[in-house]
Amino acid sequence: MGLSYWLDPLGNVCKLIEEWRPRKCTTEKDYERSLVRYLQAKLEGKDVVPQYASGRVRGDIVVDKQILIEIKAKLDSTGKLQKVLGQIEVYGREWKRPVIVVICGETDPNLAKQLRDSAERRRPLFEAPWLRLVFK
Repeated sequence: MGLSYWLDPLGNVCKLIEEWRPRKCTTEKDYERSLVRYLQAKLEGKDVVPQYASGRVRGDIVVDKQILIEIKAKLDSTGKLQKVLGQIEVYGREWKRPVIVVICGETDPNLAKQLRDSAERRRPLFEAPWLRLVFK
């Protein structure tokens, strides 16, 4: 990664996530473990921390204490959508650094659209571009 990572760390981590091909994952924990291993291999020398917690912020993965990654498997209910939207609100208020929400597995297209629309409406409330959505 070298210098290019530091010029655009959020873009580079998003690109790696888009290139990531999880196999045999059925739960959020499976996806998390797979992504942690992948990022550790690709971001050699960078700090990739699973199950990060600091104050009110709890995320699935944090890269170099700068980029928080939240993984959601099977966005298939309004309850799951509301939960991730609530987490995005907390990240916007408390984390104030880039966040990547990774939606894995089967996803209801209507809920995916609602998530995109809602994230887009919230974007101006915080420093842009702080939020990226990646669907796997």
